[in-house]
Amino acid sequence: MNIPVPLPVQTLHLSCKSDPAVKWKKDDIIGFVIYSQLQFLKSEGFIQRFRPGYVYIRKAKNLEVNLKKQTSIQIMTKLVTAYFGTNTQSLDICMAYFMRKDKKWVFLPNLTTNINQVIGEAICPAMILFNEQQQNQLLKGIEHWVKGGPQNCPL
Repeated sequence: MNIPVPLPVQTLHLSCKSDPAVKWKKDDIIGFVIYSQLQFLKSEGFIQRFRPGYVYIRKAKNLEVNLKKQTSIQIMTKLVTAYFGTNTQSLDICMAYFMRKDKKWVFLPNLTTNINQVIGEAICPAMILFNEQQQNQLLKGIEHWVKGGPQNCPL
């Protein structure tokens, strides 16, 4: 397996597949941030490209996710499947997961590097953490989008 490392993020980009930020309000939301560069051929025949800072956010109820009853693994698997579809076997990617649950932010402890990796499982002897700076940058982006800012949020 190719183990990608997190790359610096200059701009956060909210995916157009995300639920609209103006509808997040105080609802529970879940999402991921990509920290690596990636491109792959989709089953529809086009190339999908990502740069570090790509963000996908959904309202939990729109994914039919119960944050109180389901595990983080179940929740994030549903999120990843909703975005990437089911053909994710060979995607090596560095990404971090987060959620707002009962109006409190939860950041999962480490970045994952493969779509099929167990959430929170160490990717190598030294974990690559979703650090406080990255978390603060993400919260800045979320605030920017909720206030009606454009999809790209420079950091």
